[in-house]
Amino acid sequence: MTLQECEVIAMDKTLEALKKANKTLDRINGKMDKVLMMMGRLIIIALAVKLVIKIWS
Repeated sequence: MTLQECEVIAMDKTLEALKKANKTLDRINGKMDKVLMMMGRLIIIALAVKLVIKIWS
């Protein structure tokens, strides 16, 4: 096997690894988006409850 053939194989393997890493990061990003949206909803609910308590006090 020549050096050029080894380089081509190494580039292919690197490309595969980068594609897998990109998919993993996309999944993590999607999960983080869901967590942030859920946290935003909880903050809005907490503020609404605080406002209701303040009004009723």
